[in-house]
Amino acid sequence: MRYQSATVLVIIISLLLFTGCSGTQPAMRYYQLTPTSTVSSTEPLSELILGVGPVTIPEMLKRQEIVIRGDGNQYQLSELHRWAGLLENNLTMVIMENLGKLLDTDQVVRYPWESYDHPDYRIIIEVLDLTGKPGGVVSLRAGWTIVDGSGQQMLVRIISEYAQQVTDQSVDSLVQAESQAVALLCREISVELRKLENK
Repeated sequence: MRYQSATVLVIIISLLLFTGCSGTQPAMRYYQLTPTSTVSSTEPLSELILGVGPVTIPEMLKRQEIVIRGDGNQYQLSELHRWAGLLENNLTMVIMENLGKLLDTDQVVRYPWESYDHPDYRIIIEVLDLTGKPGGVVSLRAGWTIVDGSGQQMLVRIISEYAQQVTDQSVDSLVQAESQAVALLCREISVELRKLENK
């Protein structure tokens, strides 16, 4: 009788362990920033050649996990919500596409460009912060410079800050708000470029 009871107990424990190990794990989700700017209704600058880069981000953001701002000076890494690629590369491509639409030009090249590319202006961007909290606010802070085509003369130098509301508690909405904040930065850059072209 004792033997049978022990055998039944072992079987029950084994089944519990198997059930625990074979339980469904939460699915990993992957995200990208997306361009949200539309073609400008003002005069197109289709002849303008624009060089973008380098675009840099803080070391804290150079990771696959999405960084979520916590309380005070705390930040969290979301293990289940990750960037689909390198954030720095994704950010650069989104900025290029946004600026191309805002200025209505297809001639946007990425740093380092080929020797046969001769940009009229070069945009250098240092992102200082791009974090937020689901249901809260995304903060984008970036220092950026417009340099002439030769790379010798600084024409504009600005530090910009944006706050974009996250519409709900999802990480998807957080990333969407980050994309919208990047679009606001690109709009400010495009305004300065138009001023330079109209001088």
